[in-house]
Amino acid sequence: MRSLLLRILLASLATILVSLVVFVAALVTLVGPVNERLIHHFQARQIEDARDALARGGPAAAAAYLERADRSLGATHYLTDSRGIDPGICTSRLSSPASVGIAPINPLA
Repeated sequence: MRSLLLRILLASLATILVSLVVFVAALVTLVGPVNERLIHHFQARQIEDARDALARGGPAAAAAYLERADRSLGATHYLTDSRGIDPGICTSRLSSPASVGIAPINPLA
């Protein structure tokens, strides 16, 4: 009798453990891509809003927008062109191409 109860208890615990593992795997599989897509849309919206502020009010309006984004999101934001130049201060935000993972291009090679 005692052995039967022990086997039932172990089988129940194993079933619960397997169910938990499958649940976590399904959650990660389903929620991961949704969160990634949401983050990409949020970042794209921030870039569009910063570009709109720059177009409407110039560098001062863009700087004000970026300061609000810094305060509300707790991160430092920059608006740069494709060369890494900040239009507000007209200087490069790239300390060196290698620091941001850009391989230097040597046209003579």
